[in-house]
Amino acid sequence: FFPVMSGIVGIFTHIESGAAALGSFYRGCFAGLSGAVAFAAAVAWCLPHFSAAAAYSAALVASLATAFISSRISGRG
Repeated sequence: FFPVMSGIVGIFTHIESGAAALGSFYRGCFAGLSGAVAFAAAVAWCLPHFSAAAAYSAALVASLATAFISSRISGRG
């Protein structure tokens, strides 16, 4: 679903707003996707070792940390 949706929205963003807006759109998509990957990886690693509450709490922290780092790298935070 994600590749199809981002491809369609990307095409319309480029048509309506140009290349600069398309670049901003995909930077945001990849930053959000990195947070989702961090969340899933943290759940996959923590769930066998800790309680569900601890695993999902750690995953939330990992996702927020990834978003923070991503915003600092892109200069938007």
